[in-house]
Amino acid sequence: MLSENAKDIPGFEGVYAVTEDGRVYSHSRVVKAAHGSTQLRKGRWLKPKINQGRVLYNIGAKWTFAHRIVAMTFLPNPENKPQVNHIDGNPLNNNVNNLEWCTQSENIKHAYATGLKKPIKFFGTKHPKHKLSDDDVLAIKSSKESLSVIAAKYGISKTWASRLKRDANWVHIKVDSNGNTTTTTNEGIREKCG
Repeated sequence: MLSENAKDIPGFEGVYAVTEDGRVYSHSRVVKAAHGSTQLRKGRWLKPKINQGRVLYNIGAKWTFAHRIVAMTFLPNPENKPQVNHIDGNPLNNNVNNLEWCTQSENIKHAYATGLKKPIKFFGTKHPKHKLSDDDVLAIKSSKESLSVIAAKYGISKTWASRLKRDANWVHIKVDSNGNTTTTTNEGIREKCG
């Protein structure tokens, strides 16, 4: 039986409802069977699936995280933030009081603060699998050559060359538009992430 604290899921009104603690209910309804007849599908609580420590439900033929379902249903999102954060850091606690809308940056900072994400230990030439030196990275980041030329010259993929140029990798080394370089220490990287 459906409890009082349940609300219909936006986009699935009359089909699915969710409780404030993240359980999903499929309403009783008449559906068309494969051979064209109709049948009554009785209301029932859907069985969740746990994947990588997170709860999912199959609604509308798509597996959806329980925390997103709860947030979409119960939490206003006036700033249109794209992600949902578990305030206590426990991805199995999908209670509406434990959820908040956030940006990707806010979500990552929260993950470091709660210990869900560990600080970077090795980067750049200190990483055991590094291929490039700091000088190589400086040359790549300040280069005006095409990604194909850079990739061939340094024995890396075009994707990797692009990530270096965009500062997605080796973030401790920066080259500004004037060609000035700055380098950040391990502690500086940890401060930015945590």
